[in-house]
Amino acid sequence: MNNNLMKKYPLAIFFVCIWMVFFTVVSLSACSEEKNGDIRVENTEIRSIGKIMAELRQTRDTAVYGKFKGMYPKESKDILNKAIKQLAELILSLHQGEVVPTETKDSSIANAYEAIKVFKATVRTEDEKAPAAELFVDGIDGNGYINFGVQPAYSSFGEADNQQFTVELWFKQAKPTNFGCILSTFYENSENRFGWMMNTWNGHLRMSYSLTSRGLIEPAKAYNVLNKWIHLAAVYNDKGVDGEMENGKPVFLKFYLNGEEVSRMVKPDGRSYVSNPLDNCPMIGFAGVTSDGKLFRRLSGYMKDIHIWNKTKTPTEIADIMNKKITVSGSEPDLVCGWSFDAEPRDSKKIIDLTKRYHASVEGSYEWREIKE
Repeated sequence: MNNNLMKKYPLAIFFVCIWMVFFTVVSLSACSEEKNGDIRVENTEIRSIGKIMAELRQTRDTAVYGKFKGMYPKESKDILNKAIKQLAELILSLHQGEVVPTETKDSSIANAYEAIKVFKATVRTEDEKAPAAELFVDGIDGNGYINFGVQPAYSSFGEADNQQFTVELWFKQAKPTNFGCILSTFYENSENRFGWMMNTWNGHLRMSYSLTSRGLIEPAKAYNVLNKWIHLAAVYNDKGVDGEMENGKPVFLKFYLNGEEVSRMVKPDGRSYVSNPLDNCPMIGFAGVTSDGKLFRRLSGYMKDIHIWNKTKTPTEIADIMNKKITVSGSEPDLVCGWSFDAEPRDSKKIIDLTKRYHASVEGSYEWREIKE
């Protein structure tokens, strides 16, 4: 056997050898050519001990390990591994014809059953508080994305030409790209555009709004920094944000970076926001959706403290939310949905939002990266 492998994986190779011996001996015990009657007795013992070892392994390998109620601490595996190793050594001794005292055999078997009992007693009876973590999603190289599901509430905020809403979140871009969706309900084909899309575009952070008659309006700010958290907020109101006017027209949208207003626009004549009416177009993080339902405009990075509101938030409210002076609980009447993404959840395929109404699923390549103090 390769000496390098022996050095690198000594325990794994030891167990492989034991099982090879075990199954070889079991096979030999069925053959009429067997010459040594003592081996028949030893094989019976080996088979019996092997069954106990198999029970230990099954208990270990079928248990669910994690930080939540009903799961086992990962270190609990060592309880069973020690018992498995003890039985494996016993089988090897028996196979080599050594005389093993009955007390030693009985003790090893008793220890095995006690190990199962002790292991099961370590099951968590309540969730362990998860350490702070950041969710990294690799959309560019790993096809990762977040699927928030199909919900009209994500993009529809009232009657046509009388809609208002705010989208705000923290974002950290990990890899450069010319065009990538941060968070999107946007959809377009040759005839129509629907919904909104927070995105990066040619070195800018941008919010894109679909308008009637296939229109599009996109407040943006140059920003091309990787691996640094930034807070984005986009505020829209068909009737005007904060009651402000410019040249006789309402300022109907504002765009903020880190609480500072970086772009504003007045409402074009005869145009208003168009929500996404489709029942098969989900809200997606780190990607967008094409007209035939495929994902594109992929992005790699981090996202946290996502909130969608069905009201326009004031500059003060945006700053207070950003600075945690306001704690978003999920019970706010104007909160449509929200996700913190600040600790690894029980199930990354079903992350319940703050309001308890919706859930998100992380797909493809992603990682919860624990934040070290």
